Amino acid sequence: MKTDKQLYELFSAQPLWIFELTGLKPPGRCELQSIVLKAIEQQADAVVVPELIDEPLTVVEFQFQDDPQIYTRVAIEMALVQQQQSMRLVQGVIFFRFPKHDPQTAPWSQIIHSYSLGGMLESLAERSPEHPLVAVFQPVLQSSEQALAAHAADYYHQIRVSDAAETLKQTMLDVFVNWLEQRLRDKGKEEIEQMLLGELPDLRDTASGRDLINIGRREGRNEGISEGIRGVLLSIIEERFGVVSKELHDRIDHTESIDTLKRLVQQVVKIESLDELKW
Repeated sequence: MKTDKQLYELFSAQPLWIFELTGLKPPGRCELQSIVLKAIEQQADAVVVPELIDEPLTVVEFQFQDDPQIYTRVAIEMALVQQQQSMRLVQGVIFFRFPKHDPQTAPWSQIIHSYSLGGMLESLAERSPEHPLVAVFQPVLQSSEQALAAHAADYYHQIRVSDAAETLKQTMLDVFVNWLEQRLRDKGKEEIEQMLLGELPDLRDTASGRDLINIGRREGRNEGISEGIRGVLLSIIEERFGVVSKELHDRIDHTESIDTLKRLVQQVVKIESLDELKW
């Protein structure tokens, strides 16, 4: 999976999450910058720059695969960033996807803070299960694609109803949908559309969502969409409650409103009895 661009977008939108995840002292108002290291003509892609000059700069690296030189590279970036920033205090942070990716290179592993992203998000989920970051990273960390597909709409909903500011929320939704598409490459756009069925009206508000459901084409083939949703609805009812009665089958077949069908799908995954179904 390609994650660098999305990680930068995510933590640029809310750099203080780096400190919430790690437990490091938050520096107050700050921003995530990409700083050109003139001495080696390369970039430090993620440096947290606090407004208060007595707070340390934080060089951040996300490492999701094996790299035996990661600590050395971050140490060099720390030194060069410090030189270019008038010798301000500096610290380094490496997020590994899993502990197995951490080479623990001495002496830098005693100087640079390192964390397992998977472990940190598990801890965050225990402390604050509704935190949107817990949902955003599921396409990256979830080991089972089947489980990811089954709960994708729940994760999307968790982000959408979070207390985050609207601009931050939209960034998270875009990142989540992008990663979901990358992870579930064997599924077409329409399959992912059905997976996120209950959240489709809100997908229109995100760049990834607009691309995902291809709104322009979708509105020209409502009947096909209705038929697809009817099939999903009947499958869920049969799986949860057994054989679908002829009366209920006919009523669903004659329901043309896409909004009504979506609402029925949202209900049928939660109710305990078909008597609770509200049309």
